[in-house]
Amino acid sequence: MKNFTLSTLIFLASIFGVCQTINAQEIILEQDGSQDEFVPGDWSVQGGGFANTDQVNVTNGGSGTLVVSNANAYTDISVEMNFSQTGTISFDLRLFEGGSEAAVETGVISDNTGAVNTVIVDFNNTTPITLDALDFSNPNMNVGITYLKITGTEDATSSITEEENNLIKVASNGKTIFVNTDIEGDFELFNLSGKKEFSSKLKSGENQITQNNLEGIYFVRLKNNVGEIVKQTKVVLL
Repeated sequence: MKNFTLSTLIFLASIFGVCQTINAQEIILEQDGSQDEFVPGDWSVQGGGFANTDQVNVTNGGSGTLVVSNANAYTDISVEMNFSQTGTISFDLRLFEGGSEAAVETGVISDNTGAVNTVIVDFNNTTPITLDALDFSNPNMNVGITYLKITGTEDATSSITEEENNLIKVASNGKTIFVNTDIEGDFELFNLSGKKEFSSKLKSGENQITQNNLEGIYFVRLKNNVGEIVKQTKVVLL
C-alpha cells in the first residue's frame, strides 16, 4: 500500500508539474541595467530623456517607448520594473500590438519600501496580445529605469507560428523597406504613436516600399489575404 501511495503521489506530482509548465509565465523580454543589457536603439524617449545601456532615463511628465521583437501572442502579461530613485513614482504603462494600443494601466504606483524601488504591473489580459511595444509615460518625477522584465502566458491559438514568421523577411536600408514573402496580402506601417503612416498590397516575392518623408523607428505589420497577421516587426528609416 505504501508503494502504491508513493507511486500515485509521484504520478500526480508529475501531472501537476506538466500542467504548471503548460500554464507557466514565460519571459518575453528581460533587461538588467547592472549587466548593461538595455539596447538604446530600441527606445524612443520624449521630453528630454535618453537611454543608456545601464538604464533608461525618462523626465518628469515625459515618456519612453520600447520596441519589442516578439512574434507570439500572450495573455496575463506582467511588467516588472526597478528604478534608481527612492521616492514613490506614479506613471502610466501601455502595451501596443501592431502599432495600436492594446492595454493600459494608468496611475501605477511604485513600492519604495524595500531596498529597491520596484513595481509589478499585472495587465490580466484574457485577450491575447502580440506585444510589439511598451510605453512608459507621465511619471511624476525624473525616473531611471534600471531593470525591466515582461512575462506572459503564451496563447498557441493566436500566436504567429515560427515557420510562418521565418518564411517572411523584412529589412530596411535608408528610406526603403524590403519585404520578401511567399504570400500575397497587405503591408502596414505605423509610427510609435500608433498612427498608420502607409499601407499597400503585398505581392509574392520581393517588395520594395520607399518612404522618403519618414525617419526614425516604425512598426511593420503584414497580413495575409484573409486578414491574419503573419508578421510584426520594427524597421528604422534613415
